[in-house]
Amino acid sequence: MKKTVAKFTVSQPRNTLLPDSVEHTLQLFELGHYPEALQGCLAFVSSGDVRILLALKEIYQFGLAGQLDLDMAENYLSMAARQDPESCFQLAQWLEKGFNDDPDPVTAVQYYMQAADMNHPKALLYLADCYSNGRLLMKDPEKAFDCILRAQMNAPGDKDAEYRLAMCFLNGDGTPANPTEALHYLSLAVRHKSVEAIYELALMYSHGRGVTADRRKGFRLMNEAAAMNYAPALFQLGLMYEEARGTTRNPERAFSWYHMAYELNYVPAFAKMAAFLIDGESAGQDYRKARSIAQRGAELGNPECSYELFRIYMKGLGVKADRETAMDHLNAAASGGSVAAMKTLGDIFLEDPAPDPAKAAEWYAKAADQGNEDALLALADMYSTDQWGMRDPARAKGYLGTLTEKFSSRRGYYRLGQLEESGALGTPDPERVRFCYTEAARRGFNKAKFSLARLYHQGTLLEKDDRIAYYHAYGISSDFRDPEYAPLLKDIEHALTETEKNEIRQNVRMETMSLASHKMQY
Repeated sequence: MKKTVAKFTVSQPRNTLLPDSVEHTLQLFELGHYPEALQGCLAFVSSGDVRILLALKEIYQFGLAGQLDLDMAENYLSMAARQDPESCFQLAQWLEKGFNDDPDPVTAVQYYMQAADMNHPKALLYLADCYSNGRLLMKDPEKAFDCILRAQMNAPGDKDAEYRLAMCFLNGDGTPANPTEALHYLSLAVRHKSVEAIYELALMYSHGRGVTADRRKGFRLMNEAAAMNYAPALFQLGLMYEEARGTTRNPERAFSWYHMAYELNYVPAFAKMAAFLIDGESAGQDYRKARSIAQRGAELGNPECSYELFRIYMKGLGVKADRETAMDHLNAAASGGSVAAMKTLGDIFLEDPAPDPAKAAEWYAKAADQGNEDALLALADMYSTDQWGMRDPARAKGYLGTLTEKFSSRRGYYRLGQLEESGALGTPDPERVRFCYTEAARRGFNKAKFSLARLYHQGTLLEKDDRIAYYHAYGISSDFRDPEYAPLLKDIEHALTETEKNEIRQNVRMETMSLASHKMQY
């Protein structure tokens, strides 16, 4: 049965000779003399010339000669597909989509495979998707990688193949991870103006993944991707301005970039927009608009938007405070993967009038597994004291070790120093205590500087040295409010001459200037 047959009245061109060759037929087709071209195509179809077969496909597909017949169009496309990879690929697309609301994805995959056997790059990339996602074919990352590699080899300069090959090497998908190869193919794709490659390369330099970290270069590349109106890059620029990553912190610009990503319906930007409108930083507070945006984002499945709704209803921002509704949103956010929501749930289980430390630890652990530093520190607190009946110094040390090793956390170093100094892990190791406090102090943590000043002045765990004690005490910023600081500083100053103190002050000032200059580079 014919899928679609329709007849039209087509005016016959005057004084046109019937085609006498394949080339003449194709010329008539190009000039739009379709009835004569049809006669020529039918006369020369036995030649097997792909161009004739494709012309017939076009004539019947669009009714160019007065009769629309999708069955005939598919028939001639199938004939062309036997020898032409592009025709085979088109037929696969035809079958996948279903020209007459009758898609046949299973047969389509067979034709995609046939086109891939003829090394058609787009067919190879389509099959790579199928193997990667387990859609229509058994999931097989190695076969997916092989398809992408063949696509790149058969289409040098294809930016999509280059980008996808780079991502395989970067993530170790179907092949061993190889940052060098990843960087090579990303650079090729960047050269061919792949916005995805520019974006990924920006992230690599920003986070030091597979390359030496260079936040300024990451920021510059991200601007290139954003200039191409790539929504993820617009969003990342917002993060860079908000977190001072590769540039100076600028909440106004951060909000502007988030807003542009939001205008392109980039869902992660919804939560940032809501958060800025709640907190009023740079954008001015607008709880009603924040709730509207967060609600829309939550409906689209964004857990961070659910978390912002929790904040709105928990605090009664522009609405009547409603703890039950707030907790519903918080649980939805945590279940959806919001790390902030997981950490907050842990806090709530501890702060509740009837605290549940086991549940708190469970949610903290989930947040910690996602790299949340506050959750790691909270777990270390729970296991380093007797407050919750869960004291386990060795376990606390493990969480603090993760903080220092993965995040170079100054708070982690400081708390690890405290744990070592307390003797909870056995006899305190002076060198270990010194190392932990020093690492925290180097990162500008005032409490660690105070601890070092105290220990060097006391001369019990560490050797007494008031010059070193004064060096750390003088380096503490003016906003440090520990009541023991002023008396300690006074005692240390009494032990030193004015010349010694002036020399140390000068050294601290020079180091501070050097550190500030270094930070400006990033």
